[in-house]
Amino acid sequence: MSGFGTGPYGLGPFGKAVLPPEEPKPKILHSSREINGVTRRYVLDSDGNFEGMDDIAQRVLLLVSYADTEFKFITDRDNETSRQRIEAALSVLTSGKTPAIRIEAIEFTNPSYGLLQKRITYTNLRTNTQQTVEL
Repeated sequence: MSGFGTGPYGLGPFGKAVLPPEEPKPKILHSSREINGVTRRYVLDSDGNFEGMDDIAQRVLLLVSYADTEFKFITDRDNETSRQRIEAALSVLTSGKTPAIRIEAIEFTNPSYGLLQKRITYTNLRTNTQQTVEL
């Protein structure tokens, strides 16, 4: 018999070759999801999955987000109060027997009228890398 091929139910004269299934790309699982500091929303990749974020970076972002409040006016006094609140909130990561971060700088910028942007630069002591969080 000529024309044998592979069919779904074994060998037959009109069977079709089946392509092997495409192997999915391995996904990297992160314990923390990336949060955009400005919009305060999760960041998604091109496939619609959550982007990963360093655990320490997420902790810094969340601690600063909940500790600091917006002021009615943007003055040097309010910036200093904001700086103190940020340092107090991050004290759980900067103090203790094994601190997780070292604060390098806390900066305030005014990119547009009535908007205050905060930038916290720190060294992650677990990975020994310098990172920045912007709110």
